[in-house]
Amino acid sequence: MPDGESTPVFVRTASKQDLEPVRTLLRQTFHDTYDGLFGAERVEALLAEWHSLEALTRQLSAPRSEFVVADTGSEIVGVASAIQEGRAVKLQQLYVVPQAQGAGVGLSLLQEIFFCFDDADTFWLEVHPENRKAIDFYARQGFAEKGPTSCRQHEDIPAIRMELNPQEIAG
Repeated sequence: MPDGESTPVFVRTASKQDLEPVRTLLRQTFHDTYDGLFGAERVEALLAEWHSLEALTRQLSAPRSEFVVADTGSEIVGVASAIQEGRAVKLQQLYVVPQAQGAGVGLSLLQEIFFCFDDADTFWLEVHPENRKAIDFYARQGFAEKGPTSCRQHEDIPAIRMELNPQEIAG
């Protein structure tokens, strides 16, 4: 898929058979996004912790959660997962392979997450403050920056909390 070119994707719930291709996608996108910030060695350590097959299997079966992929029919080009915490939903991840970015894949994944949690009062996420591409993407979808924080799993990794109230954009 050439950069930004629109190829039809089907967004569907992930299955165990998808976990190895998802892991490959996450390895590619994590290195593309974070090597310049953390270095390849730290990125590998984070991948081993957050995106091992065991970790992805736990995510896939977590209660009150959704794990979706964007599938072209021949490859998985995007992934998103979210978990409900009371009336709020945390977007745990949304990644699209670099060659499919700008083609609407991220928006399709995000819309599916919104659909899955249509009774949520708030959607929120954490994003690294130097990941401007992601911050700008979420801002275009109606998310607002709520201030600095740090990654839940690693206090040494800075983050910006962003939130969306679906009622505000629907009305």
